[in-house]
Amino acid sequence: MLVSLKDIEVAIEIALLKIDTVKEAVVALREDRPGDQRLVAYFTPESEPAPAAVELRRGLSETLPDYMILFAFVKLDSLPLGVDLKLAPLVGVQNWA
Repeated sequence: MLVSLKDIEVAIEIALLKIDTVKEAVVALREDRPGDQRLVAYFTPESEPAPAAVELRRGLSETLPDYMILFAFVKLDSLPLGVDLKLAPLVGVQNWA
């Protein structure tokens, strides 16, 4: 059985949203250097202080297999929405956690 990248992204997003300290989350493939692709979680916290990456990894490990635990998390004040209210591209967003 083949699992698509989108299926993995959605599974990680669902797991992130089950963490009490996460309000919104989206997972996207990011390529900062040609050939260096990785999944990154962009999230908004339920409140401040935002959860640390170690806390997010611990929460993900409760429901996901090890290979789906992300390395990089980026805290945002809000998820960027375009005029059509769909998620806008996350190009140039830094602040790895």
